[in-house]
Amino acid sequence: MTVPLSAVAQTSSQPCQSSVTGDLEIVPIASKIYGNERNLRIWLPPGYRDPANSQTTYSVLYMFDGTWLFDRCTAPGTQGEWKIDETLTDLITHHQVEPIIVVGIDSTAKRDVELAPFGNPLFYGPPKVFQGMHVSEFLTDEVLPYVAAHYRVKRGREHTGVGGASLGGVAALTALLKRPDVFGIGLLESTSMQYGNGDLLRETMPVVMGPVRASIGVGTAELGSDAKMLGVPDYDEAFVSLNRQLADNLKASLANHPEILFTVQQGANHGAAAWGSRFTAAIKFLYPPTKALQ
Repeated sequence: MTVPLSAVAQTSSQPCQSSVTGDLEIVPIASKIYGNERNLRIWLPPGYRDPANSQTTYSVLYMFDGTWLFDRCTAPGTQGEWKIDETLTDLITHHQVEPIIVVGIDSTAKRDVELAPFGNPLFYGPPKVFQGMHVSEFLTDEVLPYVAAHYRVKRGREHTGVGGASLGGVAALTALLKRPDVFGIGLLESTSMQYGNGDLLRETMPVVMGPVRASIGVGTAELGSDAKMLGVPDYDEAFVSLNRQLADNLKASLANHPEILFTVQQGANHGAAAWGSRFTAAIKFLYPPTKALQ
């Protein structure tokens, strides 16, 4: 399944009050690879600007669909935001995770072709030229250099994560598979593993070099009542099975032994509320506090 990125409709004449917590910078970035421009939403951890931390470098988590992550006013649909900023502020303040930078990467109106490496067997529609195989190039050649030039970031795959949900999870998985030398941390929520009618899953059979750690989360009601309407009544069960197989495949990487957290949330659907509810456990697993902070 994928969730469309449509404009947020305001239901009243009152302007939306931003729900952003902490230090969020929004900067435009032009992409030669995709031939367009989008925003990066760069969330800085508590203490980043303190003079005492002026030489401190930070691990980074790059996340697709940046409008979903921090602010209810930019989140599409009715499910709201992930609340990554509120969650991380609390966890970092209480030394439960390493202080990290989160870079939200906005999607464009062409999200379904820019992030997808294959077609979706549930919603094929008109013929499209999928560009998802360019995701890793877009990240490593355009996004990461910009962030490294403007912010204090740690180097190395053990400090560099990539994540997303739904089709954003597909894009994050593609980056993990194509550039394991760059990305060692993966946050994959409700990843739409049906893309390519099995091709995406076969990309992980086998994996030579897997991530250092990856968190894979899924709900048991991803499509819910819509599954029968679409003629796939067993879809939710299949969705869980596909993601479980992904977790097993990554865990069996041949050249290393990744740590994998696999979470099945009973009754959870395909939306930001569910992804946000699983974020605390996922981020504590992916970015545990350093010994100096414990």
